[in-house]
Amino acid sequence: MKKTTRKKIIIIGAGIAGLAAYARLIEYGFDAMILEARDRCGGRILTDDTLGIPLSGGAAWIHGIDNNPITMLAKRFHANMAPVNLNKFATFDRHGQIISQNIIQQFNEKFEQLLKQAKKLAYDSKHDISLATALSTFIENEKLSPTEQDLFKRKLMFFEGYIGANYEFLSARHWDQEEIWPGDNCFLTSSYQPIIDGLLQNCLVKLNTIVTNINTRENDIEIVSENTVFYADAVIITVPLGILKKNFIKFNPPLPIAKEKAIEHLDMGLFNITAIKFPTAFWQKEFQLMFFTQFDDSSIPTFLNLYHFIQQPILLGYSGGKTARQLENFSDEEIIEKTMQNFKKIYGTELPEPESYFTTRWSSDPFSYGSYSYVPAGASGDDYEAIAKPIANRLFFAGEATCSKHPATTHGAYLSGIREAERIKKIFFDKHF
Repeated sequence: MKKTTRKKIIIIGAGIAGLAAYARLIEYGFDAMILEARDRCGGRILTDDTLGIPLSGGAAWIHGIDNNPITMLAKRFHANMAPVNLNKFATFDRHGQIISQNIIQQFNEKFEQLLKQAKKLAYDSKHDISLATALSTFIENEKLSPTEQDLFKRKLMFFEGYIGANYEFLSARHWDQEEIWPGDNCFLTSSYQPIIDGLLQNCLVKLNTIVTNINTRENDIEIVSENTVFYADAVIITVPLGILKKNFIKFNPPLPIAKEKAIEHLDMGLFNITAIKFPTAFWQKEFQLMFFTQFDDSSIPTFLNLYHFIQQPILLGYSGGKTARQLENFSDEEIIEKTMQNFKKIYGTELPEPESYFTTRWSSDPFSYGSYSYVPAGASGDDYEAIAKPIANRLFFAGEATCSKHPATTHGAYLSGIREAERIKKIFFDKHF
């Protein structure tokens, strides 16, 4: 074994990017260690057992399973996947009636054309504009029917949830930065925990280690935590974009201006989950996902029906963007009370009371300050590339906010960790770092 393979690599963050990088570095013979600020591993992959079974309070999906590395990990570590069927989604109109799939399909085709027109308008403009500004130019001329207005509201729920931000903030040019992986979208009914546990096998991780300073010196890198100082030949920083934006880690010398600007340009979206378990399922059991357009803007608008997948009377409420930020100001009890009031308007007043529940608050999380990155107006995929760029072949960056092709996804985060491990291998082996 070459002497250079025993160089010390420290990884900041035990999310899936950090775990991926660690596994690959160990495979190549490096001396690696992970420093994790939390008292657990997984980062924004969070598993909660409050309701009696493992449920995801963070990442829960595989977006496009064909040749997706997360699919391979799920099979390797025996995580359970369930494909979602778009024909089993229910969208309720303002009167509480389910909109037919034919009408939804017709509107979706119209909306896709509106999105194309909005993007063209943005590129024809001197400067980037928000998706809301671009779409409003064409929506006004459509004279949408009440049902189409409800379906338009559902589309806005998509931006709130899937992207984590309202369309007023999104770049009309680059909001759809992610390259879509082919194949079904699958929900992990076992949660991501089997994958995290599998990746953690024989992994050296120091928990409760909050890094405050990274000092690049002549012969090594000094990593300062609240309690200990570590030394390494190279460092991989995998902390969320929200932490970089808060400037909680002080770099000496400071980060290059181009990287600082890229961190400033991109933003953190928000997506929260409220899990509610009932004695029995009172809703339509055949639907996988339900969109309620008649609720107000401070209500959970979308629910995943776990009864359909695992025969448990559990609903996972999804909220994102402005709605999620508003709800973080409410107590758990207030969120549940309002959700039950909404359900009673649809399903009648004689509903069973919840047995147990939990809710997430990712924008308040001190180790992420949000759920995942998105591209606001004025930013672009180039900013992801700028954040990913190494510094002096000694500081390396991974995580979903460094993956321009697959941002805001677990597979993007995982691939970014592999990417940086491969980059380090090439530098150490080929250039004798």
